[in-house]
Amino acid sequence: MDIFQENLDRIEKERGKYIDTRTVLIEKYNYDIKTDCRMGIFGQIDRLLIYHDINMVHFIRHILSINYIPDLFKSSDADSIQVRRNYYVRNKHSLFLFLQSVIEAYFRDLYFHYELGISKSFDKILKSVFSHLGISEYTDYYRSIHILNLMRNTLHNNGIYDMPNQIDIEYHGKICSFATGKPHTSASYDILYQILEDFRELITIIAEKTISEKLIKCRASDFMDDNSW
Repeated sequence: MDIFQENLDRIEKERGKYIDTRTVLIEKYNYDIKTDCRMGIFGQIDRLLIYHDINMVHFIRHILSINYIPDLFKSSDADSIQVRRNYYVRNKHSLFLFLQSVIEAYFRDLYFHYELGISKSFDKILKSVFSHLGISEYTDYYRSIHILNLMRNTLHNNGIYDMPNQIDIEYHGKICSFATGKPHTSASYDILYQILEDFRELITIIAEKTISEKLIKCRASDFMDDNSW
């Protein structure tokens, strides 16, 4: 149980950093917390981490209990063990998936705002925004998002990387490999923490680089916060 609680504590620590950074930026630059995508992204990630952590708390308090699943569903011991494993892994993977989604929507907002083209390819959108803002692609900031995008695509393909060419990306001194026809194995909590840390630093840099823009509206990212229910 220690490793599960440790992962929960680390995620909560990262979430606190996002909240604190947003507070500092709003106080310093008076950004609109409701309609500006530069601040909206902080709230979206805050909520994603809360969703994940609610599941993690439920996992620690209930699902790890030997009798919890068998009592509820009359499952065999073997099936109950598999359910526990799947619940834990899929909770982690869902965070990777939705994190990539809100990050992509954020960059699409910037792309639309600066009228950088009509491309639908996220790779092209990402490169265009980085170039426009004078941020190098040859940084861990760019690599973290590229890795996350590849992970999303791989997880959507049942965890198997199916592109024709193998990709090896050095990220903070480690190699993340995507080998054709093989499962991707880098979707760990350790790399998740690093991606969260890098992205928080990146959106802070972008908020500071774009202070001349009074408002960058949430457009694509509005979909991620659908309140219609």
